[in-house]
Amino acid sequence: MYIVSILGLGAIGLGFLLAWLAYGLLANNRTSERPIYVYMIFCLVLVAVGGALQYIENRYKTLYDQKVRDYDMLQSQKDTLEKNLSNAQNLISETQTKLATTITTLSATQTSLNDVKSLRDRQQESLKMIHDNSDALIADLQRVVQVVDKNCGGDGSGKPASSNPVVIAITSKTASTISGFKASASAAMGTP
Repeated sequence: MYIVSILGLGAIGLGFLLAWLAYGLLANNRTSERPIYVYMIFCLVLVAVGGALQYIENRYKTLYDQKVRDYDMLQSQKDTLEKNLSNAQNLISETQTKLATTITTLSATQTSLNDVKSLRDRQQESLKMIHDNSDALIADLQRVVQVVDKNCGGDGSGKPASSNPVVIAITSKTASTISGFKASASAAMGTP
């Protein structure tokens, strides 16, 4: 049973077992000494060579195991970096989508702003026209009373048309309304 365990050690076990058997023969003095000593030296050399081979094997096995651990660690780092890269690419894709949406919204807002600006410009033109023409309209209304007075002799009682309160009230009210339009237009345009 011990022999199987000893041979399980490889060349070292075989060399040891052969040297032990040679020692047993030398101890019993059954054979000539010289070939047994040579055989015993051969067995010891076999043990030394087996030990050296075992040492080299263990050393390379240790180096190999270290390289495997290093490789596994690098593989794990590579997998982590690939996952991080994938997450970063997804984030970039989401950001690009949001950016495209924002650009579309901004473009629509710019279009709306341009429409409002165009409407404001048209309103400004209308207000300017009211402002610029109101003085002429008021002057024309004041001349209406004079024209009516020249062309109409009054109401038959000998009163001139310019003293008729209805005509004066209509022209005054219209002139006042136009003056109000002018003031509103001036205020909206920001001019005095």
